[in-house]
Amino acid sequence: HGEEDLAHSLANSCNAAYSNIGLTLKIESFRETAKELLFNEKLPSLLPYSQSKFRLTKESPDSEIMMTAIGQGKTQVSPYHMTLLTAAIANGGTLMQPYLVDQITNYSGTTITKNLPEKYATLMTSEEASKLKEYMTGVVEFGTGAALGGESYTVAGKTGTAEYSSDKEKSHSWFTGFSNVDNPELVISVVVESADKSGMSAVSV
Repeated sequence: HGEEDLAHSLANSCNAAYSNIGLTLKIESFRETAKELLFNEKLPSLLPYSQSKFRLTKESPDSEIMMTAIGQGKTQVSPYHMTLLTAAIANGGTLMQPYLVDQITNYSGTTITKNLPEKYATLMTSEEASKLKEYMTGVVEFGTGAALGGESYTVAGKTGTAEYSSDKEKSHSWFTGFSNVDNPELVISVVVESADKSGMSAVSV
């Protein structure tokens, strides 16, 4: 892509840019940021889930740092976790406590119990969330998620390609994002496993 600023690096999923950035980071600070974003931590959930893993240490070689900086290497994350992070970005940095049932009513329609919104944690500052929302809007407006542009609703999101083999042609396709950027309504994460075989992308889904 030539020389790019951070916004265009994110929009174009430019691995070289993030590999270079990764090599400039202090690993302990990188680990602490991952922890703040709930990697290697308990997630708020009523259902069983797989814990996300961030594995860099001070002993990690440059190659592993570069791979981790682009979201690959030994990093593991679930669609559920990515949805929580995306929801926090859409919500100004605040992650709410997830719940499965909105309300319970009796036979006559009277509400017996109702779940009310409750804060779980602040994952980032409102300024950080706003900047990420701006960058994720660029992904759809002029980047790898452009197929979602031109709809009756606006979208902010991030695409991803996760290689699952030493054969670089074999990969899973990711998309996480939210609709109606100025007043977010719906957050969704999609993973198409073995997208190289199906020819289907997470963005198209």
